[in-house]
Amino acid sequence: MKKAILIIGGIILLLVVVFSLRFIIGGSEDDWICVDGEWVKHGVPYAPMPTTGCGEEAEVDLAKDCEDNNGTWLEEYQECEMAGEEWCEKAGGEFFECESACRHDPEAEFCTMQCVQVCKFNQTETITGQDPSNCVYTIEDKQVTLRNGFSEEEILPDSASKIITSIFSVDQEADIDQDDDEDAVVVLSQTSGGSGIFYYVALAINDSNKYQGTNAILLGDRIAPQTTEVRQGIVIVNYAERKADEPITAIPSVGVSKYLTYEESTFKELNFKHDLIELYYPAPASYISSPLTVTGQARGNWYFEADFPVVLVNWDGLIIAQGIAQAKVDPSHEDGAGWMTEEFVPFTATLEFTADISVSNRGALILKKDNPSGLPEYDDALEIPVFFK
Repeated sequence: MKKAILIIGGIILLLVVVFSLRFIIGGSEDDWICVDGEWVKHGVPYAPMPTTGCGEEAEVDLAKDCEDNNGTWLEEYQECEMAGEEWCEKAGGEFFECESACRHDPEAEFCTMQCVQVCKFNQTETITGQDPSNCVYTIEDKQVTLRNGFSEEEILPDSASKIITSIFSVDQEADIDQDDDEDAVVVLSQTSGGSGIFYYVALAINDSNKYQGTNAILLGDRIAPQTTEVRQGIVIVNYAERKADEPITAIPSVGVSKYLTYEESTFKELNFKHDLIELYYPAPASYISSPLTVTGQARGNWYFEADFPVVLVNWDGLIIAQGIAQAKVDPSHEDGAGWMTEEFVPFTATLEFTADISVSNRGALILKKDNPSGLPEYDDALEIPVFFK
């Protein structure tokens, strides 16, 4: 009897040891196992099926993650401002190095003059030409295709340096080619790994709701873009640049306006001959009324006998006023010929006119170089677009 009890006790002890080894060393087989993204019962689990930790990764709180990385989250646009490029890539976003602070409010009265780093999420599939942010522009004779306002290209194959082009601002409420639809003036920024940020202006021409990008005109390196405006096809870009004697690192403080036009499928800057003559008033593309006082300065060789002719024409080239611009010479100058110089000499002229604007209110102010020889090779003129009130 005692022998039987000992045998049964040994068997029980052996079973206890075996089961202990199974659970301690081998682990429990009665558990939930994650297979192909789903919880699968293995054995007879004691615990209920888990609700997390298998299948799709837990949803990331982008807003919190953005702010934890020193960024500012914009919920409406699914964007994180000022977070770094490395974090953006890890978070699955698309990084834009130089976005406008006013990109979501292009008509803002005030806008900080700086590039804003932006990480964008959930950008929809795009089609080239669907809007100005998804167009092909020509910059320095090279085509650049933007996707959601951004382009990144290697400078050389397998090079770490990249040419990054992005949209700084878009003015999409302008009929530039006068076909009764909305085109857009686009300010672009471009970097290539150095410290320079080059700004360009281009157009996105709306043709039956498909946009065609144009060639881009250089504005400058590390300037401060301000506003854009369109007056009956004349594009005006206002920005600040540095003084001529200031280093490139100086803060731009000098206001500049560039005037451009779109003709024969080409975007080009109007030539105002600043090296020969400068017009103070009226400004290009401004609205004028009679009497008109014209002021400015011109090189001495633009005059003859201290004057030169000024003409005002309507939209059809018909002369509606003409007069003489007189040099404002220094009366103390020897022999009174203060205009006989290669330097700039101030001038003024007054024109009285009547303009018929029933067809068009567009005209031109023409300041002609005085050419007493009559030889065409010595002719020159400055033509300024104006609009009649």
